[in-house]
Amino acid sequence: METNKTTAEIMAETSAEIVAEIPAEIGRETAEIAAEKVKYLWHTRDLRAEGKESAEFYKQGDNQSIVSVSLNGRTIEVRCDGQLRVVRDCLAWIEYSTGLASVGITDEKSLEEASGILRNPWFDAYEEIDGVDEHLDMVNSTLSDAIGDAIKGLMEGRA
Repeated sequence: METNKTTAEIMAETSAEIVAEIPAEIGRETAEIAAEKVKYLWHTRDLRAEGKESAEFYKQGDNQSIVSVSLNGRTIEVRCDGQLRVVRDCLAWIEYSTGLASVGITDEKSLEEASGILRNPWFDAYEEIDGVDEHLDMVNSTLSDAIGDAIKGLMEGRA
């Protein structure tokens, strides 16, 4: 992913990619109109402009809300689930993304090359239905894919 883009530019690209993947039965025009109406409520900073897509960079707590994606009165919340464990020289024990830089993990490349990391966070989707959080089982390892699945779920009327 190209860096130095704004969140709005990244979201426009994400929406365009999603429109291209919408099933024919929904119709291209309907998908394009819906993509323009999608609303986003960010619960944390969008780090994709810094080239950070992986769930490890968003892990800040248990069941951490990242972004709520809404369309036509429905909202799907993308959360970061799972656990992150980084152990370095038996000294550093890091459970949240805020500590990654302290052990030299600052971007996707350094994350891939890191040793002593147990990677198990992921993005998943939830929708509140009748006052209960329903787990939608839309598991993804990157934020753009998670948002894309949420948009598709809302456009297709499923989740």
